[in-house]
Amino acid sequence: MIFRLENIEYKGILKIDDLKIPAGMVTCLTGESGAGKTSLLRLLNRMDDPDSGSIYFQDQLLDKFNPIELRRKVTMLSQAPFTLPGTIEENLQVGLELTEREKR
Repeated sequence: MIFRLENIEYKGILKIDDLKIPAGMVTCLTGESGAGKTSLLRLLNRMDDPDSGSIYFQDQLLDKFNPIELRRKVTMLSQAPFTLPGTIEENLQVGLELTEREKR
């Protein structure tokens, strides 16, 4: 598992007893507006902290990770995408640059 959430509560928006997100797979969150998708992503990316409960990344408590280093390891796509000047390929390569991975 790349992420494991236990007994998460967040601002009355999220209440998650148990959630496991597998490693090496694309995971999509779907649901109605206001269902908590963005809130969950913000928690997984350490942009916000839960009111209670524990989030694990690769079996270590998420709050032990430096947020910047975490964001270099985990790729998340916003629901409001944007493009940068240049070709589609150049835009895709930016993600590799930001995560300090080798361009392909």
